[in-house]
Amino acid sequence: RDIGGIARRIHCWHFRSPDQRHAFAAQQRQIRLAWAGIGGKIFARAELAAGSAAVLWTSCATTRTPGLLPVGAARVDITPAYPIRLTGYAARTNSATGISQQLWAKALALGSDRDGPRVLVTVDNCGVPAGVVEAASRELESRVGLRRENLAVASSHTHSGPMVRGFAANIFVRDLTPDEAAAIDRYTMELTDRLVEVVMEALKDRRPGQLFRALGSVGFAANRRTQGGPVDHSLPVLLARD
Repeated sequence: RDIGGIARRIHCWHFRSPDQRHAFAAQQRQIRLAWAGIGGKIFARAELAAGSAAVLWTSCATTRTPGLLPVGAARVDITPAYPIRLTGYAARTNSATGISQQLWAKALALGSDRDGPRVLVTVDNCGVPAGVVEAASRELESRVGLRRENLAVASSHTHSGPMVRGFAANIFVRDLTPDEAAAIDRYTMELTDRLVEVVMEALKDRRPGQLFRALGSVGFAANRRTQGGPVDHSLPVLLARD
């Protein structure tokens, strides 16, 4: 019954042509609805056969307040204010000394304290090592009771962000100087603190809202290493509205 309700809430289909609409109708059996319960709330995901649709929106709702669930968002600046090595390219030999644009950590918190919130975090860097995530998670569990399995951390994978201790340690193909190592250690501790901060701010920001998911397609992605190799053209979008 709940799954049927989700299917009925799929309210916005955008097809590139009428033929694709007919193709989609024939491929409905290939749609999978995956759900994870959070105290009676159902999250829907619709996955379509490749090329059948440009965007498919689904809404996510709570059973206690139809169409609404607690949603909070926050961001904190994680740009270092001192010279530091950037990670991503072995050819770099010096620390960065200027700022082209700010770097951010952003968090989206979903669900109530009673049900156990889930938090998604994105970070503008090349990668967040497990040690940083685990340290932040321990602090969050101690402060607000957020369980490790309810926290997900992802990176934008920019190659123009600071090196973090524990990620691609041999990227520079040489030992770090004492000054370089000190700056990286300092930033790693600061980043850990900022991750805790942004999660707590997102949890504090929660208010009744709606969550939507869309699956689109982008055609410019290519496999640079293997001609004719696998390519992912999917573009998942998660939208929260208060």
